[in-house]
Amino acid sequence: MSIILLAITTLQLVLLLVLVAVFILTLIFAWFLLRSGKSDSRFAPPSELELLFKERFASGCSHKSWLTWLGGANNALTVTVTNREVAISINSLLKVFAASLDLVHIIPHGDICRVDRKGSRVTFDFELPNGQIRRFTLRLRRAQEFLDVIEPLVDLEG
Repeated sequence: MSIILLAITTLQLVLLLVLVAVFILTLIFAWFLLRSGKSDSRFAPPSELELLFKERFASGCSHKSWLTWLGGANNALTVTVTNREVAISINSLLKVFAASLDLVHIIPHGDICRVDRKGSRVTFDFELPNGQIRRFTLRLRRAQEFLDVIEPLVDLEG
């Protein structure tokens, strides 16, 4: 009889631990979800910008490291070209991974050093504020339209 009671008590303890773990994981997920919903203050107010190109559900990856190259975003990026900058942002549910995978960038036109297209892939190099050169590859459905918009704005000679 005591073995049966001990087994029931152990089972109850395991179930309680599982419920506590699920509750803690739910809290962590909710915190990340709420944190990802905050607006990014790096983006300029729309009233100051002229929208030239926008594509939602693009794919892409940073070439910062092998991890960012392998862990890019598939159909989760929004690419926006304005009269001042190229903005790459990630859709809301995946913002949790944006910083670790180097997926969010606001690139002034003057900082873009090189643009190359192969099919639907557009690869470009740009200079970070600290002087480092970073490479980013985008897979766009309207890659040629993106290039037609960006090439007149970018000084690739300098």
